[in-house]
Amino acid sequence: MWSSGAGATWAPLSWEAIAAAKSRPEIEGPFLEAMPLHRWATEDDIAAPIVFLLGDGAAMISGVSLPIDGGYTSR
Repeated sequence: MWSSGAGATWAPLSWEAIAAAKSRPEIEGPFLEAMPLHRWATEDDIAAPIVFLLGDGAAMISGVSLPIDGGYTSR
């Protein structure tokens, strides 16, 4: 059993909120500065680790929560 925690992701469900942040540099700037990768995650950024966890290569991975947030939780 495992879980994943996605960070701020540029995806259809968040386009409106992120577009609002992008139009206001005083909001987007500090937010992206706080993220070690300094960018919004894409759907592929979130999907790739989950696909790995579903595959045979992760057969012995259990009991973890994987943050997929561009390093935000590690800062």
